[in-house]
Amino acid sequence: MKPSNVTRANYLIILSALFTILLSCSGQPERHVLTIGPIEHFGIYTSTDKITQLSVFEENSIVKYKMIYNKKIVIESNDNIGSFQRWFFFWDSKENLWIYSADIGTSVWAKDQQGNYTQYGIKDRPIYCNPVPPIIYNKWHKL
Repeated sequence: MKPSNVTRANYLIILSALFTILLSCSGQPERHVLTIGPIEHFGIYTSTDKITQLSVFEENSIVKYKMIYNKKIVIESNDNIGSFQRWFFFWDSKENLWIYSADIGTSVWAKDQQGNYTQYGIKDRPIYCNPVPPIIYNKWHKL
């Protein structure tokens, strides 16, 4: 007994849907361009000159991040940002990385004149980090 054309068409539709689902679940992180502004999603953010790369990912319900500059790790997460809490990062024009987390607070990875990064709480940040980006200030100020 041969399958009817309708059955064959349904089979092809189901097969193409499964193929599409498999492709979309490849496990590859999303890639983005690293620009001045908020970073609110997991993925790999690369500067247009390809020198700076920020990876934001989830590991055991914790938001993790790592920044590579000129093939060297310059920032690596050392805090426990819960992935189920509100969080975002902000990359500013001075190449400081601001961290907002509803559960652990706000901090900044400040880049000094030698190009080294140090993490500070928002109240302890060095003067060269000013001004606080408005999106960060508005969230932090409400705490």
